Amino acid sequence: MDPGSKEAVGTATSAHSHVWFTLEGGILTEVYYPRLDTADVRTLEFAVSDGKKIWIDSRDLLHSIERINENALTFRQTSRDPEGHFALTKTYITDPQRDTLLIDVTFSGAPSDSLYVLYDPALKNSGYGDTGFSQDQALIAQKEDVATALISSAGFAQMSSGYAGASDGYTDLLLHHRLDWEYAAQRMAMSCKSPKFLPQDISRSLLDLVLYHRKPWKTLAAASAAILLLSAQNMSKDGRNIWAVFVMSASPTTQFQLAAMVLKAHEDKTYPGAMMLR
Repeated sequence: MDPGSKEAVGTATSAHSHVWFTLEGGILTEVYYPRLDTADVRTLEFAVSDGKKIWIDSRDLLHSIERINENALTFRQTSRDPEGHFALTKTYITDPQRDTLLIDVTFSGAPSDSLYVLYDPALKNSGYGDTGFSQDQALIAQKEDVATALISSAGFAQMSSGYAGASDGYTDLLLHHRLDWEYAAQRMAMSCKSPKFLPQDISRSLLDLVLYHRKPWKTLAAASAAILLLSAQNMSKDGRNIWAVFVMSASPTTQFQLAAMVLKAHEDKTYPGAMMLR
């Protein structure tokens, strides 16, 4: 996967939200916070296991992507295994009022299938020096004054944090086709976190990725849980409405509107009018 090749970029138009995301190859490739030049998440992708075989989203599945609203930077990725045994959809929306990325996830597969998240934070453009741990059904990564929390409305059956390429969930799944290693906390050189969804809720799960700046990590789990109480549909509606106001001022042609939104997405939230080009 080429790190410079992006299929989509998204953010909210609101200055209250300081989160950007990029998509490529069927997965979430980066999350930036609090500026567009500062990556805090390297990748987030999914894995499926039937106990005998493991499918890694970026490596083993067929992918497609669509923009689900022509008046907003809202995208849906669909991943399918080549034999047609299961399908996974991920819809991304940024909360216009908070530093939050919401991922609405649906999965259709056999009852015996297990769904995992492979979450690779890299705070302040680097995974070196990150601390990763699990707390109150949230996976948290923290470095200095920045922290991220990953939480699911469905809950997680297992959670683990590990060293990339050594004790992380990706390596564990490749070796054992399930999570055999569980580590509550790691001081990580390069971090990887791997939760497993509760099986009874595997058909529909909402993941909430919350990124706060200069906030104590102890507040992240509670804040993430509170945000999950809000309707994802209402957040999506708010995001679309704010983008629609911007689109109304642009040309009526769809291609021009999309170009204008992508350009607007690269505007700095702290200094309006300043552009960050990558």
